[in-house]
Amino acid sequence: MTTDLAASLRKRLAADARADMGSLQTHTDRELSIGAAVWRLRWDNQVATAVAADADLHTTCGALLDAIALLESTADIGLDRTTVNVLIDRCPPDDHLAETDQALRSLRDSTVGIVARLWYRNPSTGWVEDVGLSPRWPKGTARVVGWVDHLQIPRLMADPAGLAVELVAKVGDPSLQLYPSEIAKPRTDAWALRIDGLQIGIAFADHAVLEIGKEGRNGDGPQRATFTKVFGSSTIHVSADPVAGSHTVSVEEAATKIRELLRAFRTVDVVGAPISHRAPGGVAIVDEHALEARLLKGLVELPESQLVHDDRKVARGSQFPTLWGVSSRPRYVDALLRRGRTPLAVELKVATGGQGRYYRRSIIQAVLYSHYIKNAADLDPWFNLADLDRNAVRACIGVPIPARWTDRFNRDLELLRAVAARVGTEVHVLDDRVTPERISDGTGDECVDERLRWSLAASLSTRYPSALGRVIEVHGAGGLYDELQLRSPLDFATHSTSPFPRVHLNMPGSLRVFNQCGDIRWVWRGIWAYLAGVGDPDLAADTVAGIAGLGSPAAEPAVGFATLAKRFLQRFEGNGWSWRCAFSEGRVAAWADAFPRYSRDAAAGALPAIVRLWGAQSGGVCRAVVDQDTLRVWVRSDEGFEELVDSDPIKRIETAASECGGV
Repeated sequence: MTTDLAASLRKRLAADARADMGSLQTHTDRELSIGAAVWRLRWDNQVATAVAADADLHTTCGALLDAIALLESTADIGLDRTTVNVLIDRCPPDDHLAETDQALRSLRDSTVGIVARLWYRNPSTGWVEDVGLSPRWPKGTARVVGWVDHLQIPRLMADPAGLAVELVAKVGDPSLQLYPSEIAKPRTDAWALRIDGLQIGIAFADHAVLEIGKEGRNGDGPQRATFTKVFGSSTIHVSADPVAGSHTVSVEEAATKIRELLRAFRTVDVVGAPISHRAPGGVAIVDEHALEARLLKGLVELPESQLVHDDRKVARGSQFPTLWGVSSRPRYVDALLRRGRTPLAVELKVATGGQGRYYRRSIIQAVLYSHYIKNAADLDPWFNLADLDRNAVRACIGVPIPARWTDRFNRDLELLRAVAARVGTEVHVLDDRVTPERISDGTGDECVDERLRWSLAASLSTRYPSALGRVIEVHGAGGLYDELQLRSPLDFATHSTSPFPRVHLNMPGSLRVFNQCGDIRWVWRGIWAYLAGVGDPDLAADTVAGIAGLGSPAAEPAVGFATLAKRFLQRFEGNGWSWRCAFSEGRVAAWADAFPRYSRDAAAGALPAIVRLWGAQSGGVCRAVVDQDTLRVWVRSDEGFEELVDSDPIKRIETAASECGGV
């Protein structure tokens, strides 16, 4: 908004008897995520937003959502809550409607439970309401018919064959997926090969050409450079029957190199783990393209949804073209899924600065996608072939679980859902890092040595102390599980949601990573057999942290309770010792009576202070105790528990082990 346009808008509002200028706000509202380009005021005793003449599509449409956000967040009992208004300081739409005006009408007509009114400037009356119809694409619209007949149906029905299918099968990694033909060049015999959304080549029934992009003006980008390093060339030709000296490779050779490329792109060497194509600020993220690819593969799941064609070989629901105006440029749905016969038009966003406003704007896109689908009758042949009810389409947005689930994110999410509901849109928080199970070779899943579990716990908590520094004892599945739960030292919650991911080490089973919503992100089966063999606990810890999205390990590993527990057990031969928490599943251990200063009571939904204490047991008797927050150590004596006072916690725990009979 330029200075002149701002002055013009202010003058128009000041001359309007319905405008309460005392309520006018023009600054950026960070709490409600409303930018300075959208002004807010009470107008005719209703919520209103106003934009200048130069406001673009997303700012203008966003002003309507911002008005709804204001309505949802205010407790003003004197306000008329039936209606929201958007004041647009430009001339009313004429017969040649701009895309912005059409999109705004579509958004207006999507509102539920309230009335949205659009007002444009009128030199004589101040403001005039736009009551025109939102766009429609009636039967026989040539552009829609052309897309359906020559692009969408062929992309839906074509089946890959030969080398294209064989190459994907040989690689054996779900991150590699086939996509239908290019958007601008529809054909049914060419298949794009992509790894988590990044195209690495084109495959046909009898050959493939592998490459990433083209050489740029300033040389190769990082992905293309990595490809060239792995393959030894920027372009590789693959043949089902390569001829010696022809500069082609076999399917088997290509598959081996693609697996190597996957390892080079990943932060952890786990089949199906997400690939981070971007690392802004040095922090690797799963971007929109990767999230879209994983959603269309079924690795990431939107609740109660299925793939549009139930075909995990091909990303059928990708790049569905839509229009936001009668003759506007095409806009592509990120992912089309289904819930039974209900189509789901999904817009995806990833974490960036200013997430509240950024995520709210994605609602606009989802609403406009679904409006087009509902109002373009010529789409019926495609939806009929897919066995979907076009008129039942639902608008959805998907956002990733944040690296840290804060109270602010929770408040923003609640407001986002409230605003989205007012325009018939679902909001889903997706786990972009969910990964297929890993199964390590070995015999059985049971941890036969308590020292293995504490060795892994020590590696995790010392290398990632801020995310996994607290140890909790849990017994899930009706007491069948015997687990250590690693979580943030700041996480005292009893519920399953948390600021950071949690890791469970199940002694009679596997390692599991839980996301911040309390859902399983990843399972490592055979972890104990791996560690009992040649497994490196530090390498295992970094693999777990990579799936959890914890970033790099601490520059200086911290000494925590798990390290003391590990050192204590290492001083004993055999498996006669175990560590148990003073508090687990609501029960307090009898030996904790010796420590009355640790409270058994806690606020609702929080763990009590007694959870800080852990005891080393042998023969059912607790013989040493550690406070995991302060690393204070006590050993049992004839008089009770005596505290050890050495300044070094490692020396304290080794002294405790010696006094308990350790070597």
